Amino acid sequence: MDIKKRKIIILSIALLLFSGIFVRNFINSRKEYNLTLSFVVSKIETSDSGSVKLYDNKEKILIYNYRLSKFTNLKIGDSIYKGSQQQYLLIFRKEVDGKYKLISKEKPTGMFGGFWTYK
Repeated sequence: MDIKKRKIIILSIALLLFSGIFVRNFINSRKEYNLTLSFVVSKIETSDSGSVKLYDNKEKILIYNYRLSKFTNLKIGDSIYKGSQQQYLLIFRKEVDGKYKLISKEKPTGMFGGFWTYK
C-alpha cells in the first residue's frame, strides 16, 4: 500500500470518529434540552480537571449542556432543577428554616447549549 492511500485511509478514519463524536454530543444535548432535571445531590465527585459528577442516590446524573465545576460551590443536599426546554439550570440550597434558596443560575455552555430555542 502506497503512502497516499494510507494517508487517505487514516484521514477517513479520523473524520469518521470526529463525526461520530459530534453526532453523539448533538443527540445527548438534544435529549437533555427536552428533559426535566429535578434531583437532590447525594454525592459529588470532582475530577482532576475540576469538573464534577453528580449523583442522585446511586444514579450518576449526566449533564451535557452545563459546565459544573468545583467553583460552582455545589454541596451534598443541594437541589438541581431544569425544566424541559428551559435554558437555565437552577441550583438551590436548603436553609436552616427548611426552605430552599436559589444560589446559582447556570447558562448552557456545552457545544450545542446556545443552539436550541428556549421557552
